[in-house]
Amino acid sequence: MNGSHTSYTNLTKNESLAKYVRHVTQIRKQANANSVTGVEFDDFLFIRYLNSETERNTLYSTKAKQFLRLLVRKRRKFLSYVCIVSTIFCLVVYRNETSNLFMKNIQNYIYPLMSVWRLLTLPIIKVFPGLTELYDESCLVSNPFFQVKDLDCRPCAGVINVLDLSTVPHNTENVPHIFKTNQSTVDIKTLNDIYMNHLDVFVNDANRVQSTNRNIKTLKDLFTDFLNDTHQLESHTLWRCNRMNPAQILRQIIPKPKRLPTSGMSIERYLAIDTASAPPYRIPDVDCSAIFIIQLKGTRTILLRPTAECKQKCRTISVRLPQSYVLNYNWWYWKPISLPDHITKQPSISYIGAFC
Repeated sequence: MNGSHTSYTNLTKNESLAKYVRHVTQIRKQANANSVTGVEFDDFLFIRYLNSETERNTLYSTKAKQFLRLLVRKRRKFLSYVCIVSTIFCLVVYRNETSNLFMKNIQNYIYPLMSVWRLLTLPIIKVFPGLTELYDESCLVSNPFFQVKDLDCRPCAGVINVLDLSTVPHNTENVPHIFKTNQSTVDIKTLNDIYMNHLDVFVNDANRVQSTNRNIKTLKDLFTDFLNDTHQLESHTLWRCNRMNPAQILRQIIPKPKRLPTSGMSIERYLAIDTASAPPYRIPDVDCSAIFIIQLKGTRTILLRPTAECKQKCRTISVRLPQSYVLNYNWWYWKPISLPDHITKQPSISYIGAFC
């Protein structure tokens, strides 16, 4: 972006556009290296080059800057239209999916239409590469008010505590229980080592995290914060992984417990990384309803609350989940909350997965 300013003060629209594309390409490479993508990149571009009256902003004339601002706004508006049209299309298909006549008529057109749709969206993906993160999403917008009418609550109605079935053969998915495994300890250093050894995979496919610590936005931030000797801020961080490549890498250090089904495992999984006194938080739901939580390090107390449909028939129960133990439950009947363990006072790492 450095250079003589005087030669850019009278650019035409086409010249401004060509220069803009060239500069954006250079900036995007720097932004991708710092995990800045999508809308965040547009905001960065607006604030730094198109909106402020700084010296660097004199690279463009006033007329050119107005045109470039309009261009970025139109990109955003176009993306919004695409999302609205996609949502309407999904709603129409969902509304008519029970109609045999409708499905029969469109059956031969589904794949050709999807191919055309893919070709139409390729230019958008090139401009907004961050949208590829939505490819593996089974649900883009969840409904917090969703309830199942007349849900059979008998599987949880008679449950008064969480059983330890470590030494007892069992074949139940609905009744919550725990059992001990041979899972070795996985601490933050172990995760950092596997992250550094497969940096390209995790940066591309599973780099973002959600944390109560505002300074933690990526895996690099997380490991830097936890491996810092001066770390003092209590925090809860949730690392989500829903792609095949990082999932296979995590499986090297977190194998599936032998007592779980051998098939039907969900690709989506979470790692909850908590300090000793991390605040309580709700365990996220996974695609499949049969949830398991492997305690990789430390201890957490899990409070299992019945769902809204079953709260009149089932009671709230709790269990202390020590290291190397697994909690198994079904989210149709239970919505757990993870609480800090006040006995051990140790950091905690929990692995959350599911099977169908």
